[in-house]
Amino acid sequence: REIVLLYTCTLDMVPYSSTSLRKRLLFSLFAFCVQSEDLCQYASRVPALAKELSSLTFLHSNPPDATLWAILFFTSFATATKKNKPGILQSWETVFLNGFSHLCEKASLGILSNNNTTSVDNENEHEQKDSSLKNFLRFSKCLESCPKIAQDWSNSLTSLSTTTTSLEQAKQSLLDLNNALTDSAYAPSCPPGEQTSEGKQQSHHEKRKEKEKVTTLSLSVGPGELAISVRRGVKNLSLLLQSQRSVGLSSKTD
Repeated sequence: REIVLLYTCTLDMVPYSSTSLRKRLLFSLFAFCVQSEDLCQYASRVPALAKELSSLTFLHSNPPDATLWAILFFTSFATATKKNKPGILQSWETVFLNGFSHLCEKASLGILSNNNTTSVDNENEHEQKDSSLKNFLRFSKCLESCPKIAQDWSNSLTSLSTTTTSLEQAKQSLLDLNNALTDSAYAPSCPPGEQTSEGKQQSHHEKRKEKEKVTTLSLSVGPGELAISVRRGVKNLSLLLQSQRSVGLSSKTD
C-alpha cells in the first residue's frame, strides 16, 4: 500500500515514461497484485491509480503494461463478491481488448516495415520498429512465465460481454501478426527452436540462452532474431486460446 501511495502521489510531478524508478515501482506493485487478490482489489479501487492505468495516454505509451493491468483488474472485479458498477468492468474490458489489438497491430506494422527498410532510415525509426516488437514480446513472455495471468487472459476472453466477438478478435489479431511474419523477409526456413541452420536439434543450453536473450529485451538484437521470437510468442498465445476453446466446448458438451 505504501508503493501505491508513493506512485500515485508523484503522478502530477513526473510522467511515467520519464523515470525508470517509477516504472520499477509499478512493476513491483504488479508483482504483488498478481500474488495477492486482496492487494489487487485494493489497488484497483484507488481512484488515482485506476485513472492512470486505464487512460489512453498510458495505453499508447505503455501498451504491454496497460493490457496486463487491465487483465488483472478486470478479473479482480469480475470475481469479487461485492457488486460492482457495470461501467467499471466495461472500462477495463475496453482497455483489455484495445490493448491486445494495439500490441498485435503495431508488431505487424513493425515486421512489415522492416521488409522495406532502407539505408536512409534514421535511428529513431529503427528504434520505433524494434519497440513495437519488444512490446509484444514483453506481453507474451509475461503470460508464458506467469500461469495466473495467462489463465486470466484466456478466461476473460470467454467471459466478456461480447464473448464470441472478443475471442475471435484476439484470434484474428494473432493470425494477422502471423501472416505478417510469414510474409516478412525474416521468416525462418524451419520452426523456431526446433532445428539449427545445420538441421540439428538445439541443445538445452542453446534454448536457454535464446530464452534469456529474449526475456531481457534490453539487449541489442537484430530484427531477424526479434521476428523469430515474436513468432514463438504468437504460437504460444494461439495454443493458449486453442486450449481455452477446447475447455469451453467440453464444458458445453457436459
